[in-house]
Amino acid sequence: MKTQKQYSFFLFLFVLLFSFPGCFFSPKKRLPTPRVTQIRNKGKHDVQLNALWLNENACKSRFWGVDFSEHEIEVLQVRLVNNGAQSYLFRPSYCALDRLSVEEVAPLLQYDTTSRVCWYSLPALLFWWPAIPIFVVPQGIYWSNENRRIYHWLTKTTLSQDSAFELGPYETVEKYLFVPEYAAGGKTILFELFDIDTKELVSHTISCE
Repeated sequence: MKTQKQYSFFLFLFVLLFSFPGCFFSPKKRLPTPRVTQIRNKGKHDVQLNALWLNENACKSRFWGVDFSEHEIEVLQVRLVNNGAQSYLFRPSYCALDRLSVEEVAPLLQYDTTSRVCWYSLPALLFWWPAIPIFVVPQGIYWSNENRRIYHWLTKTTLSQDSAFELGPYETVEKYLFVPEYAAGGKTILFELFDIDTKELVSHTISCE
């Protein structure tokens, strides 16, 4: 009986060691590195706009294995390059395309910390309760920190319905638009910027053909 208990204990410990990478090392999910190709650029001044609808493979390589098409979401990657000394402002109304907020997208990329901690705490209570403070709690903290990091990154890079930003002189800005599948079927998308110096709107048309 004692041997059986020891075997169960070491088996449980072995599973914990290889199930919780955050307890011993912290492999960071790689943040996406945009690779943009130009669809169509129609504008004036010194602003260049490049856009790309990400396919399944591109989404998985940029967003940690998540395929947004499974959630009926299309991802549009937009890159703005300011080659001049002017400054431009983007307001939410300058793109009429329906897009999701960070709060709607984040849960698809984040860890379900509560469920995972509860799931791994149950066998720990059955076999060896000290595993909870030694292994489960540190791993829960790791998942929570990763979730905050992902949310912060999404806040900076997502162009949602209420997003606004300034494009400074000689600056490059890259944004992701998470678009519901039903709204991504249009042939063209109007994308505008406000020239702070001349008080003019600079319009770009993104072709989705």
